[in-house]
Amino acid sequence: MSKKSYKFDKLKDTETSSTVYPHKHCPVCNRMVDPGEEYCSEECQDVVKKRDKKGKIRTFIMIGVAVVAMATILILTLVLQ
Repeated sequence: MSKKSYKFDKLKDTETSSTVYPHKHCPVCNRMVDPGEEYCSEECQDVVKKRDKKGKIRTFIMIGVAVVAMATILILTLVLQ
C-alpha cells in the first residue's frame, strides 16, 4: 500500500483561507510595496542611488588602472627592444 504524501498540504489549506494581494518587495529592506512602486520610501531609493554611484566610480577607477597598466607595458616593451 502506498500512501501519497503531500509536502505542502498545510500550506495549501492556509492559502485557501487567506488572500494574498498582488504586491512586490522593496529590494533594500524587503518590505511589501504596491506593484506600481519600486521602493518603500525615499530612504531606500537614496540607498540604491548611492550604491549605483559608488559602483560607477569603482568601474571607472578599474578601467583607468587597466589603461595605465596596458600603456606602461606597451611603453616598456617598445623602450626595451
